[in-house]
Amino acid sequence: MAPLKASIAARVVMVVVAIHAVLLPVLYLGLGLVILRSHGELFLLHVRSSAHNLVEELESGDLLDAAGRVDELLDLAVTKSDAVYAEVLDQGRTVRSTLNLPGLQWPDRQDFRFADSEDHLYWILAPIAHKGRQAELRIAFDEQPTLDQVRVAKARIFGVIAVYVVVAVALAIILARRFARPIVRLGDAARRIASGDTAQSLQLASRVLELHELGTALERMRTTLVGVNERLRAEIGERERADRVRSELETRLRHRDRVETIGTLAGGIAHEINNALQPIMLLAEAAMADVPASSPVRADLEAILASARHAKDIVVKVLTFSREAGDVK
Repeated sequence: MAPLKASIAARVVMVVVAIHAVLLPVLYLGLGLVILRSHGELFLLHVRSSAHNLVEELESGDLLDAAGRVDELLDLAVTKSDAVYAEVLDQGRTVRSTLNLPGLQWPDRQDFRFADSEDHLYWILAPIAHKGRQAELRIAFDEQPTLDQVRVAKARIFGVIAVYVVVAVALAIILARRFARPIVRLGDAARRIASGDTAQSLQLASRVLELHELGTALERMRTTLVGVNERLRAEIGERERADRVRSELETRLRHRDRVETIGTLAGGIAHEINNALQPIMLLAEAAMADVPASSPVRADLEAILASARHAKDIVVKVLTFSREAGDVK
């Protein structure tokens, strides 16, 4: 199967699309990872700071000993932060916020990385040191709002990349057509030259150095070939004229040879006839001298002599033609 042929513009566009098809997914994934990490770091900074501030408040004063104060503090922590669960475990006593999500319990773990669990909750276990006794703060923060922000940011990045792809492909098409336009004109000029219009110029009006040099080289080649073609045509014309002159000369030579041959043949025949006429005329004249003027034979002899003289005139004309034929150039 023959390979498919495509124009320069189509190939440039396909290359641009192929490059973006490889690079843009990697770029999108990389930017998505950066966004996830940056939002995750901000989330961790926020929740750890909130947990640390809450621990400091619980460690100060006599909050752990005051009835109802721990509940209020835990409710306030849930209200002002993204916490969805908060409890304090102190000497076997557990104090929970009244704003905890229903059904939510301590999973016996604490998290160290963002979005590392399937429940999208970030659990922190913080020790509370108060008057020589150890208590624990167990608090959970909802990762979902931050994950929603990450999705929104990724969607915006995807939109920006999509717009970029459209603009890049459009610019690639425009630039490819502009780049290919001089080559298309060069092809048209080459076809017209091939059809016989050698006055067409192959010089390219392009600012691209390689295309300009290509057009200059092709134009120089065209000029050289046109000059060679003109010289060949002139030589062919000279040879045709020489052939015509030679043909005319050969025709004249053949004609002269035929004329000379005919003249030679006619001269030989005329001499033979003349040799045969001489005795006839002499004998006719001698017979007329011996025949009386009143004799009927004399009229016959005069007729014979007149015919012989007429034949001699014809022989003279044939000899004259023979001599003229010998002088033909």
